[in-house]
Amino acid sequence: MKIIKIITLSFLLFTLSCSNSSDDTEDKKNEVNQIVGYWVLSDFVIDTSITPEKQEEALGLQTALPNLACYVLSIDLRADNTVTLEVAVLDLVINTNPTNPIYTCVDVNEQIGTWSFEDNTLTLTSTGGLSDSATVRFVGDRAAYVSADPFGELSDIATELLFEKFIEI
Repeated sequence: MKIIKIITLSFLLFTLSCSNSSDDTEDKKNEVNQIVGYWVLSDFVIDTSITPEKQEEALGLQTALPNLACYVLSIDLRADNTVTLEVAVLDLVINTNPTNPIYTCVDVNEQIGTWSFEDNTLTLTSTGGLSDSATVRFVGDRAAYVSADPFGELSDIATELLFEKFIEI
């Protein structure tokens, strides 16, 4: 009877210890699957400490985002831990109404590099010298708030950026 209890306990301990490492591996895989993809800037939180003029400029860009013919910022995070960062060069065409300006996409600057994700921190390193870490909070399964600007393009007007995962239909 003691031998059966010892064998049963040993089996339980072995099973439990194996399932934890499997769960950890599965959690890591789910985490990677959640972050891998093509992410585009869809909104940003305007920094309230900037001047009223800068706030007006930021609001204008925020309003124009959905109507642009290009993505202002995009991050393509691939499963092999490579990344392509793209930032659009915008030109202000018409500014008769400061809260509803019209922009045109002039060019796209691209940087290629690598990424890692650990403890809700996304680290991007590009071959062009860019290196940045940002805290990521997932909102549902398609969006993430990033508490830093990987390009530095909006860092003077925004405190957080909202990226949505682009899903082809």
